[in-house]
Amino acid sequence: MNKRPKLFNLFVVILCGIISLGMTSCSTNVPEQGETTSDTKATNPYQEKSDLEIADDSTGIVCEAVVNSDQVMNLTIRNNTAKHLGYGDLYRIEYAYEGEWYKVPLLPNVAFPMVLYEIAPGKEKSLEIVIGWTHGVLPSGHYRIVKDVSLAYAFNDSRDPRDDDKYYIAAEFDISDPAITNN
Repeated sequence: MNKRPKLFNLFVVILCGIISLGMTSCSTNVPEQGETTSDTKATNPYQEKSDLEIADDSTGIVCEAVVNSDQVMNLTIRNNTAKHLGYGDLYRIEYAYEGEWYKVPLLPNVAFPMVLYEIAPGKEKSLEIVIGWTHGVLPSGHYRIVKDVSLAYAFNDSRDPRDDDKYYIAAEFDISDPAITNN
């Protein structure tokens, strides 16, 4: 009779210890007000880093994004050179995270037509771009739109495209919740 209460007491002590250990391991560490943890920092939703080298304004090509809504932007390309500027419909969206640019993937089954548009020296063109059609709804953050362009004295069938000066140009913009705002 004396053994049973000791075993019972030992069992109760062990059970209480297991429950206490389980409760402390399940608790979450809540940061103090103003304290930042790795859980509260913005995360990068994109994996692949960009390897593009963006031309600066010294090329004479200026690219500006003016955002109309969170799905549509006007992109203006200004050709301040003595050459003709050629570009196509293709564009890329990249996301800024911790000083690096990351590629925002296209939606499945997105394709761009292979056409050549031209901007004469000293002229500009504005393009309406619906980002949601190609990339879906983008989360809040800092982005840039990238286009590849070529400069040549003339765009015609007799030219060798390898003689063109090729550049990547970009315009940065921000997306906040719920709308995009200009940078």
